[in-house]
Amino acid sequence: MARPAVLRALPLLFLLFLVSFSSPKKFEEEDKPAWAKKDIRDYSDADLERLLEQWDEDEEPLPEDELPEHLRPQPQV
Repeated sequence: MARPAVLRALPLLFLLFLVSFSSPKKFEEEDKPAWAKKDIRDYSDADLERLLEQWDEDEEPLPEDELPEHLRPQPQV
């Protein structure tokens, strides 16, 4: 027996409802720091360095086998 179109669309509508409430928080323009309001093309070297430091801050250290060769500990002979 075929279900009515409304019942077939109900799971999709429920999913869209849930997704609409799970979107990440967006900052209001006045909540952002001054350097974050700039267009990416206007970033200075200092802005990019600050961004890199923020990324490195949150990064987990690599396991020894994934380190570049020059950073790996020397094998004991």
